[in-house]
Amino acid sequence: MRKIWLLLSFVLLLGLAGCGEPKAEVDVAEQPHVWGFGNTCVNANGERVLGPGRPNEYYSILEDNQGKQRYILSFNSTYTDPEGDEYPEMLESEYQFYDLQGQLLKSLQLSGESGFYFAPDGDFAKSLIIRDLLQTEGKYQVLDLDGKVLVEKAVAMPADYFDTLVTLCLSDNFLVVNVVWYNKDGTGDSLADVYDWQWRPYALDEAYPNIFYVDYPFGLAYGYGSYYYDGYFRAGSSSSIGPCSLLDKQGQVIIADVDELYYLGGDMFWVQKGELRGVINNQGEFVFQPGQAAARVSGVESGQLFYLRDNQAYYIIDASGQPVLGPSADYEQYTILADYQYQPLYLMSALRVHDAERRDGNGDLLQVENLLTFYDLAGQQLHQVTFPMNGVWGDIEFDFAPNGDLQRSCFLIDRLDTEGKYQVYDAYGNLLAEKPVCQPEEWGDCYATMYLSNDYVIVNYVLYAQEPDEDDWYYFEEHADVYRLDGQPVTLEQDYSLISPIVDEADGRIIGYQAEVRRALSEENSAYLLDEDMQQIWAGQNIYPTAWGGLLQVEQGGYRGLIDRQGKWLYQEPLPEEED
Repeated sequence: MRKIWLLLSFVLLLGLAGCGEPKAEVDVAEQPHVWGFGNTCVNANGERVLGPGRPNEYYSILEDNQGKQRYILSFNSTYTDPEGDEYPEMLESEYQFYDLQGQLLKSLQLSGESGFYFAPDGDFAKSLIIRDLLQTEGKYQVLDLDGKVLVEKAVAMPADYFDTLVTLCLSDNFLVVNVVWYNKDGTGDSLADVYDWQWRPYALDEAYPNIFYVDYPFGLAYGYGSYYYDGYFRAGSSSSIGPCSLLDKQGQVIIADVDELYYLGGDMFWVQKGELRGVINNQGEFVFQPGQAAARVSGVESGQLFYLRDNQAYYIIDASGQPVLGPSADYEQYTILADYQYQPLYLMSALRVHDAERRDGNGDLLQVENLLTFYDLAGQQLHQVTFPMNGVWGDIEFDFAPNGDLQRSCFLIDRLDTEGKYQVYDAYGNLLAEKPVCQPEEWGDCYATMYLSNDYVIVNYVLYAQEPDEDDWYYFEEHADVYRLDGQPVTLEQDYSLISPIVDEADGRIIGYQAEVRRALSEENSAYLLDEDMQQIWAGQNIYPTAWGGLLQVEQGGYRGLIDRQGKWLYQEPLPEEED
């Protein structure tokens, strides 16, 4: 039995590149942006570039690691009977590559399981296809986009294997073919074959069962602006927790036999090796270890800051490994506040203060206040804000202004479940708005959320019934309120269910607002485009969440297409008929 594993989800991340051809004849910088509508592609001039495609044919826009569009991929495949097989096998795949003007560059048809890897700098010469022929011919193949076999290897596997998986890991200097086979008893094994870009075996210090990119940690640390792989590898365990070594871009060992490994960004890594744990640089030297006191520095040289968690203690360190904040106290967490360009500007600490002499109904210490402290990037305290709790639950949300202005940033205190109201405060603790919206005893679960733009505070809230109806359906109400940054309410044209900013991905700026009307017990939803003054300028059924260059993908009255910020259609086509 097989998994369906065409690796389109890795298209943007897998692989690094060098130089090579072919490329589109027109420089990509001169190409208008292209939108994919499933089986059609349309550019920013309102011109259809490709489509409609054949049945089951869909287009994907390939972007490089700078977010620049490079090519269009058409992928079509056939499988064994999906209704009769629990795990359908891929029988055949067809790949077609187009430039952004819709001109066909390459076409390739393959039998069996295959997956495509796009080099993030957009170089076709290092964009590859892997074929998993282990179960049919006992081998794998690596192909270029002309279908030429670059590497082929037979792999001896146990007789009782259950399934296989073959993936690629690409770097500037070498590539890795990772082979995994799963046994029927749930165990498995793996091997990693390493080649240079002349397709010869590439010698490392030792053979490893798996080589892949070092993981970014989830919840452990985050480097603002570091979205792409920087050329370091985890060799050994296929998990971030397990015995492994850290390799550099040439495959040389930086540190060996670590039990835990995460990439923080820049040249910084979190590791644990036995009882020793902390942050190392790309020379394998420890530059930070938990318990190290924060140093008050004059500034952050590179602008890079990293958020760390070690057990229950939190730190913020700079690019040299020096702590800027930390270790945190009990019930304290840190946040790095960055603008819409992911540039860090401030630090914030959130401390839940408890009364050691009082306990709530669950026997836990009674929380009496939330203490928020703001710092500059050197860890110098700027000001504090406190919100008394006195045992009354209230969820606190802080939104940092997209333009990085702390004076335009806000707190939302959600007390719908306890007091039936929400409150909006500025970053200095001044009350801007307060609104009772329900009687808590008459409702079930209720909550509020906030969006912040450079001009408005948007509060969306939902109220759920306490009990379901006879069809096991919970009645609900959704509402949206809008305030100016001084707390003055904005009059809206109707009672919207939800309002959210529309962010233009071309420059990260807010270009308008999307509003929705959704009513309980109704299958009809409406979507509205609001301008920068919250005035309604377009109405339809759907607005897609992304925009580019002031253009938006929408659906209205049986059609889909592109509109500009004034609601004018640039392109329309009928919505595809729904399959039975």
